[in-house]
Amino acid sequence: MRIASELLEQIWFEDQEGNRWVPDMEGEMPPDVPLGFFRMCTQFSNHVTEESRLFVTQGKVDECPHPEERYEKIGVMRDDGVIGICGLCRGRRRTFNNGDVKWVATSAGGEFETASTMSWNPALVLAMVRPTVEEREKQNHRWRPEQPALQVGATVAIYPPLFEMPEAIIIAAQSCSRCLNVLLYTYGLDDGFAEMSDQWKAHGTECRFCEHLGHVRKPSEGSCVEHGDVCNEHF
Repeated sequence: MRIASELLEQIWFEDQEGNRWVPDMEGEMPPDVPLGFFRMCTQFSNHVTEESRLFVTQGKVDECPHPEERYEKIGVMRDDGVIGICGLCRGRRRTFNNGDVKWVATSAGGEFETASTMSWNPALVLAMVRPTVEEREKQNHRWRPEQPALQVGATVAIYPPLFEMPEAIIIAAQSCSRCLNVLLYTYGLDDGFAEMSDQWKAHGTECRFCEHLGHVRKPSEGSCVEHGDVCNEHF
C-alpha cells in the first residue's frame, strides 16, 4: 500500500474542483496562494479539541423548582414577550404577552458553548505509553513515589505508571508548563525538571493536574509568615 506524501500535509488550499496546492511552510508567510485556491484546509494530528456544550432535557426542566434568585433575563421577543434562563437547570422561561409562562428545554441535543484546542508532544506521549529501554531505565531512577519500607536486601524497580494512548494524549495536551516539564523529566526525556525541585517551585503555572499542590514559590526575601514556602495568596 502506497500513501501519497501530499495527503499527509497539515495545511493546504483547494480550488473549486478539489485540486490541492500545498504552501512552503518554511517560506514567506502568509503564502502567496494561487488564484482560484480559495479554500484553506488543515489537519493537525497532534491537536486535542475540548468542547463545552449545554445539555438540557425537558425532564430536568420540568422537575426544577426554578428559584427566582437564579433567573436571568436575556431578552424580549415581539410576539413571545420576555425570555429568561434558569441558572439551575438552564431551561428557558417564556413569559407571553397574555401572562402565560412556559419553561422549555432548548438544547437537548447539546448546544455548542465553547471550544479550545491544545497540542501535545509526540515523544512524551510515546514515553508514557511504550517507552524505550533507555527511557524506562531513566524512569526507574527518576520516579520516587511514596512506598512502604522494603525488606532488607530487597531490590525492586519502581516506575511511573504507563497509560493508554488516548489517556496519555489528554495528559500531555492539557498539562500546564510546570506539569509538562515534570512529565518530560519523569518519563525519561532529556528536557524538564523534577517535581518539588527549585525550578518547579519557581514556576507559576497551574492546571487541573497540579492545582491541588498549590503554587510553591519562594518570595525574594524570606517566606510567607502565615503559610511558609507553600502559599497561594501572598506570593
